[in-house]
Amino acid sequence: MNNQKDYVLTRKTEDLIKIYNAYQQKLSSLNLMDMDDIIKVAVENVEGTSYFENVALFIIDGYIDIFKSEKNCLRQ
Repeated sequence: MNNQKDYVLTRKTEDLIKIYNAYQQKLSSLNLMDMDDIIKVAVENVEGTSYFENVALFIIDGYIDIFKSEKNCLRQ
């Protein structure tokens, strides 16, 4: 029984990997980014910049729904 569960889990994981890779390839071919990629690029671009040096306040709509990566971007 356990071997069958492992097999099913392995197959589902393989299917998810295929779907994710196809999704990433499609995004790349269309020169698009998803929200996770946008946040990652934002964090990378905010780190080490002085652009927001004189900004004292950010107003954020929907903060309760914010992801950890978005919080990291704001902290930078």
